Amino acid sequence: SLALSIITLVSVFAPAVSVSADEQNNAPTVDTPTAVVSDSYNKYVSANKNFTPADKDVELNAENATFDEDISIEENRMGETALVWKDGTGKAEWVFEVQEDAYYNIKLIYSSVTTGVDYSFGILIDGKAPFDEASSLSFPRIWKNVSNKVKLDDIGNQLTPEQTEVDGYVESFAKSITGVTVDPYAFYFTKGAHSIT
Repeated sequence: SLALSIITLVSVFAPAVSVSADEQNNAPTVDTPTAVVSDSYNKYVSANKNFTPADKDVELNAENATFDEDISIEENRMGETALVWKDGTGKAEWVFEVQEDAYYNIKLIYSSVTTGVDYSFGILIDGKAPFDEASSLSFPRIWKNVSNKVKLDDIGNQLTPEQTEVDGYVESFAKSITGVTVDPYAFYFTKGAHSIT
């Protein structure tokens, strides 16, 4: 189960695209790598190549979401208000305004409710997945060694340390679950009202 505190549309990174100013007229040009992204994402980036990075972040808090009955809101979960998915089902939606045509990275701030595998779910922009990979994104759980003491076996080899999940909130960007692309995905928004589900 997952507790989601904040979704932020971040203007910092330039995922899967590089933006540079054209020396002739200062017009932004967008270069997309061809071999490292899927056809679906590559087409999505190419179709939006005139967009530039956003100038400022847009923060979407748990309190502003509408959500299914399978989700609850906890006002003081480790000091934060968070939406809690108890059984892994249900959806939440945020409606917000974007001040300019721009691209953003999507960052989630979340914590685990129970231990287990990484979280996997889709992100819909205005009711649909903007590219195939957005339908199945993975957000990792973070682990640490239980002890800093190095344990050895009978012949002096180091043993793999016992792990425990890090307690508290984790920040993670929406990016490729296959590792084909290293940078977070770019999500494009036109000026005006939008939704993320």
